[in-house]
Amino acid sequence: MGDLMTDAKPSATLVKAATGHQPRSDNDVVCLIAKAVYATSQDESACGEAKASGSRAAAGATKAATDIHSSLSPLVALSLVSWKCRRAALPYLMRSILIRGDWNECADAMLRLCLLKVLRHIRRFTLDVKLSSSTAQRHPSDGLPALLSRTLRDAYHLRHLGLDLPTYYTPLFGDALRRDTRLPEALRRVRSVSVGPYCEFAIHICQNVEQVQARGRWWLDTKANPAMRMFMAINSCLMLNALEMETDWTLPLVEAVRRAIPGLRYFKLLGDVPLTVVLPTLGQYKQLEVLVLSDLSSLNMPRDTKKVGASQKVAELCAGRSTTLVKVHIGRDEFDIVRSRHGRYIRVVQQASEQVW
Repeated sequence: MGDLMTDAKPSATLVKAATGHQPRSDNDVVCLIAKAVYATSQDESACGEAKASGSRAAAGATKAATDIHSSLSPLVALSLVSWKCRRAALPYLMRSILIRGDWNECADAMLRLCLLKVLRHIRRFTLDVKLSSSTAQRHPSDGLPALLSRTLRDAYHLRHLGLDLPTYYTPLFGDALRRDTRLPEALRRVRSVSVGPYCEFAIHICQNVEQVQARGRWWLDTKANPAMRMFMAINSCLMLNALEMETDWTLPLVEAVRRAIPGLRYFKLLGDVPLTVVLPTLGQYKQLEVLVLSDLSSLNMPRDTKKVGASQKVAELCAGRSTTLVKVHIGRDEFDIVRSRHGRYIRVVQQASEQVW
């Protein structure tokens, strides 16, 4: 009987009836079991507590427990089965952390992470501070920059770092992170960075970064010039090969990127791009494989290239200028570049549209 129970598997019909689709792997069955065990335990506890209040209260408590159960993800449901299941699921629950809110909310979230001692499980960490007109505290507390430094220092398995802070207070955080001499060693595994304006200091402390995403629009102002500050930061990244940035692109900016990242393979230019002006410079990138541009309205192209099939004409124009390009994205249109064995351009082939990083 024991062997029969060990080899027995849930019926595919029952799994399909519960999930609405045929199970593709044993993971679907595990998810069903975890949700069922959690729902049963919640129902029993709810009914036990409500016995004194009568059957009507018990039914209401059971329904509330069922509603909570139905809104849980499989991994969260598994973590609530027992303390052993939670200990096993915790590393996966903490893989990706997004902290978004005002100063107090972000400080409270980071402090709880430190107290729970789960920082070593984090692979992706993003801090996004948003202030509104109703925000009571307009400036960060004195210990918040040091708390961020401590959080990142203990997250030594981090692979992605994202920072987006109010521009007026970025120097406070930049100074705190630069003073922590242990951060570069702790963040040596970070491969991608996503930063808001004036948060380029995050790139300096991640020495092995390969991908940089500049969030928001980086304005070319005459005082601080955050776009040029970004280029100065990425100039120190020896392994960088992918860049995404939104700004008002000019020929000097594109040339600055070429000098700062000679091994660039992925380049996403968002914002206004005078393509006919910068295309010769883009053709000088020796390793560029994927070029992503905004829609045609932001490329400052002649009117005859804004008709039906204009995206393909622009893709052909880009492919003819570069000997290394293999893909061109223009808005939602994606084109593969077909070349001969010796790299000679033959034609472009449009592919099905899909979202690009």
